Amino acid sequence: MKGAVVLDLFAGTGALGFEALSRGAARAVFVEVNADVLRVATSNAASLGLQEVSSFTRADAIAWLGQPALKSFDLIFADPPYDFAGVPELPRLVRPHLAGNGLFVLEHDAGHQFDNASSVAMSRAYGRTVISMFAP
Repeated sequence: MKGAVVLDLFAGTGALGFEALSRGAARAVFVEVNADVLRVATSNAASLGLQEVSSFTRADAIAWLGQPALKSFDLIFADPPYDFAGVPELPRLVRPHLAGNGLFVLEHDAGHQFDNASSVAMSRAYGRTVISMFAP
């Protein structure tokens, strides 16, 4: 997505957001609750020369999503821990932050099913891991 504004929730080291930037995204916002891990993501941005197009926020992803949406994102990634209890709520919580033609990509455990959700564009299983894509 050339020129996309990307949100990387549960960012960890930032791999998903950095990959989007390497493929033409204009800007990425990284949200990670763990301060040590967020420092690694910030360091990774510096190593990749991406600090000017990256912003980092230390916050709980659910709390961050609960804030009023100040901007829309064209692409939102979420890769929460597999035992994260809030996975079923993520598509609903992400929606106000997603641009009208945006895409939400959620990596989750196969124990969570979104097949009947009206906004699911696609789900693919890779062993125990499922990638579900949601469109408005």
